[in-house]
Amino acid sequence: YEAAKKDYNRVAHQQAELQESAREAQQKLGRLDNEQERRKERLFRNQPNLQRISEWLEQNSGKFQRPVIGPVALHVVCKDELSSRFLEQHVPNAVLKSFVVECKHDYDLLYKSVREGLKIPINILNLDGKKLTEPQRPYSPAKFARLQRDFGITGYMDQYFKAPDAVV
Repeated sequence: YEAAKKDYNRVAHQQAELQESAREAQQKLGRLDNEQERRKERLFRNQPNLQRISEWLEQNSGKFQRPVIGPVALHVVCKDELSSRFLEQHVPNAVLKSFVVECKHDYDLLYKSVREGLKIPINILNLDGKKLTEPQRPYSPAKFARLQRDFGITGYMDQYFKAPDAVV
């Protein structure tokens, strides 16, 4: 009876361990299926300081008056691969790794906490309460149609990606 009881406990323990590893594997698979998580993992693998800053922001989000967005690269979703290449060519890397704040208080808090507290360099874009307005196009529709026809211009940059208004 005692030997059978020990075997039962051993098997029950193994079952619990296997269930835990199955749950972890299921979570990992779910993360891999999520495109945003894959982008995040890829970015943070190459930029571990951005991961530390993002983790700090998650833990201290209540200290900020307005939402802090960043890194920008995680919030920009391109329509296709060609648009993504275009964006990478024309937007500086520093901007893609930046964080966006909407007021001076949040800027000061983020700068002091990360740059001076964690000793990590950080790029911060401060909107100072500015709101996204309808973009002013430099060309009239007729002239732009001519540029499209004669020179292969396909559109304005903001037409090829989606992002929160603060990022745009």
